[in-house]
Amino acid sequence: MVLIAHYVDEHWVLQKKVLSFCHVPPPRGGVILAERLLGLLKEWGIKKRVFTITLDKVSYNDTLVSHLKRHPSFRPYLPYGGEFFHVRCGVHILNLIVQDGLKAINEVMYNLRESVKYVRGSDHRKLRIDIYFLNCPSEEEWERVEKIARVLEPFYDITKLFSGTNYPTANLYFHCVWKIQLRIMEQLEDDDAIIRAMAKEMKEKFDKYWEYYSSVLSFAVILDPRYKLQCVEFCYSKLYKQEAISMAANLRDTLYGIFEEYKNSTSDICNMVEVASSSGGVHGHYVRNDNFSGFETYKSQLIGSDSSKSQLDLYLEEARFDHKLHEDLNVMGYWKSHSNRFLELSLMACDILSIPITTVV
Repeated sequence: MVLIAHYVDEHWVLQKKVLSFCHVPPPRGGVILAERLLGLLKEWGIKKRVFTITLDKVSYNDTLVSHLKRHPSFRPYLPYGGEFFHVRCGVHILNLIVQDGLKAINEVMYNLRESVKYVRGSDHRKLRIDIYFLNCPSEEEWERVEKIARVLEPFYDITKLFSGTNYPTANLYFHCVWKIQLRIMEQLEDDDAIIRAMAKEMKEKFDKYWEYYSSVLSFAVILDPRYKLQCVEFCYSKLYKQEAISMAANLRDTLYGIFEEYKNSTSDICNMVEVASSSGGVHGHYVRNDNFSGFETYKSQLIGSDSSKSQLDLYLEEARFDHKLHEDLNVMGYWKSHSNRFLELSLMACDILSIPITTVV
């Protein structure tokens, strides 16, 4: 069993560390793995500081999660009752969705695959017409292949994101998964029965494993100052039409619920950070001859003086960054620079933005 921690360090840099690589002898049931995991978390002193867990899609991992969420020494410390605790590995889900879709179009792809194999079999076949070439796709089949390629394109894009050398923050996943769902929904209305059958198979698998992606990943994209809640509302409108407004409102309420719960549970941490900042530690460095050394703290006190508005209120009400002008924005850099203003919210952002959506490392 490999245990990897994903977190944001004191320099606001996303980190990924292997905490344990240990042999678990059979039987390897979910309860046994859960107890071993609890032991490792206790050993590292982080049992009370786990936000989510990302696992492969195997049955005993569902048992593991259920056992952890019921465990009296672990359950009380899970944010929002552990509703968003379990994150399924995106790479495995992608593979399942694509494989189910390809099964529905296996006959359509036969001529194309045979043609590719035939041409690759000899360089001369690229230069002349061969009487033994019997699998040339028809115009109708080529049109289907073009549609299929369009459906599969976002899967390719998100696979590259998952497999990249740089570990991405969670806000980058929402758009990719949304494009996949949108493309599947569009193909359900296609005139071609084979394309509709493919989309139907893919939608069933998508709904089974990613039905709630829009909650977990939406939190991350909302905490990206280029998108915020308006991005989710727009994406929902493309998928759910009249239901989009109420769905976005429910998501907003849930985010506020997490923030309030998180704010209460991190009050001691925030007090320590405030003391460290004012004394030149953690986020602040006192400059002896700088008469403006306390200006940032003063500004944050003014912003937070309106007791009727929370940090989340203020963040959401501020104008979004232009996503075209800030295409390469370092979202963790944003929260680092705004941590004095949004102390509790920035700590919550660290946890949400560091959620890994895949176990592939």
